[in-house]
Amino acid sequence: MTLARTISKGLIGWILVSIVLSALTIISAIGLMGTSAYLIIQAGFHPSIAVLQVAIVGVRFFGISRAVFRYLERLLSHRLNLQILARIREHVFLRLSQKYPMHLSKFTSASLLSLLIQDIDMLENLFVRFLLPLASAMLVSVAMSLFLGMYSLEIVIVMLIGFLMAGVFLPYLSALAARQTGHKVVNSRLDYQQCLLDFLGTFQESLMYRQGSIILQEQIQIEQKMAHFQWKQKVLQSVFGNFGFIVIQLTALSVIIVGLFLPAQSRINVIFLAVFYMMVLASFEVVQNLAASTNMYGSISASARRIEELDKKIPATVLPKKTLDLSLFPIELSNVSYRYADTAQAALKEITIKIENGQKIAIVGRNGSGKSTFIDLLIGLLNNYQGEVWFNGIELRTITRNNLLARIGLIDSQPYMFSTSVSGNLLLANESAHLEDVKNIVQKLGLSERLDEIKTDQIEESGRNLSAGERQRIEIGRMLLRDSEFFLLDEPLKNLDPTQQDQIRVLLREKINDHACVWITHQFDQMEYFDKILVFDNGLLVEEGDHDSLMKSNGCYFSMNVTN
Repeated sequence: MTLARTISKGLIGWILVSIVLSALTIISAIGLMGTSAYLIIQAGFHPSIAVLQVAIVGVRFFGISRAVFRYLERLLSHRLNLQILARIREHVFLRLSQKYPMHLSKFTSASLLSLLIQDIDMLENLFVRFLLPLASAMLVSVAMSLFLGMYSLEIVIVMLIGFLMAGVFLPYLSALAARQTGHKVVNSRLDYQQCLLDFLGTFQESLMYRQGSIILQEQIQIEQKMAHFQWKQKVLQSVFGNFGFIVIQLTALSVIIVGLFLPAQSRINVIFLAVFYMMVLASFEVVQNLAASTNMYGSISASARRIEELDKKIPATVLPKKTLDLSLFPIELSNVSYRYADTAQAALKEITIKIENGQKIAIVGRNGSGKSTFIDLLIGLLNNYQGEVWFNGIELRTITRNNLLARIGLIDSQPYMFSTSVSGNLLLANESAHLEDVKNIVQKLGLSERLDEIKTDQIEESGRNLSAGERQRIEIGRMLLRDSEFFLLDEPLKNLDPTQQDQIRVLLREKINDHACVWITHQFDQMEYFDKILVFDNGLLVEEGDHDSLMKSNGCYFSMNVTN
């Protein structure tokens, strides 16, 4: 219902206009067929032109009006369809961006890809192939009933029975028969895409451990299964399409039979009987493909259900409206806990700390102890935490995310490279930066050769043609280009050789200067630089203090330092 309200808001009036235009198009086609039939039959008797004049004008009128109404209906319905698809895409992207990554643990890469592309595209059929024909058929059946009712109630009953069969009963049976098949098509497509993504993502490992043939065999089996379900779907579509055609022809034939056997006082002129036959045939244009189209109901309902599930997994929230106009500091965390969806253990447990302006803080701990989760929480990605996080007296969940991120410099532990130039990747952090600043940073980071070698659009997807160290230095360059007042550095020196680490450590400290920073590290040299060191273990803050005091305490920090 949330999705339906979102996509229909402000469009109901135009949807009704589209339905009326569609009905007028069919009614014009009915009038064209009826007047044409009358004109042809009457012309066979060689009357004077005056007798045929009204019919000639009627053919011209209905022919022109049908073309005009058809053009307007197509123009409006396709415009509405595109608007509906755009709103669905906006709705899905908004839900994902609002709650990423807290509620997406059940979504695989393939399911997200299918959700963003194929599921949304599948809903394109919902309005044009289902809702519009059904609503138009109701108006057409009412108009035809009123017209034919002036001549014969029996013919009206025959026509309505035909409409019920072709427009309701057969489509319902078609949707029922194809429901399971449609779901299987969607699920097998997901399995196929996930298998393909897994193979591409682990290509090197597949070759190393000789798993390529096994993955290929699995891919072939999934593809064969998907092809079988698609073939079954097409067979059902063809069968019900033919049944729909038979129902339409039988209904038109029944009109003639009923008309011929009407009582004498109600008998219709044979000329008008032929006209009614053509009009009834034309009236079924709106539902003639409905039985075949509803065969896609299974796929459409599966896609719609997946998008609705996104609303359930990612509940709608009121977007924060507060902005931080003053300093970010002090930053205070009070009894903050966080647990990822579908995990038994909390990633952070009752964390209480205070970060003052200019304070240099290091975070150490084993892998999986909650260090990166702490960073994600501070930049507003994980707002379904327990406890409170305050930035200068304003709770984090009420702050506009863009306003917060614009004031933070971040080095991510897994930086993403876009398929553009080195300078293009750097400028993502600050589009207004001068080219001289970019060249200066590139030179300091030792990427000058790469800047010359890799021209625009030459970095491959995810930076595959860059080494891990080069990707890390580009990520560091992004942070250096930003004017920030708070720095979050998640293992900034990893993947760098010792010489590069020393050089870049100096660059980072010069950039941070008198600003505050949180620096995650597994290296224990030069720890005297930090005012405070936080030791995390299994989501808990187990130790806190400066280097000297922690070394004297002979606790976790001392053990890690000695081992390192």
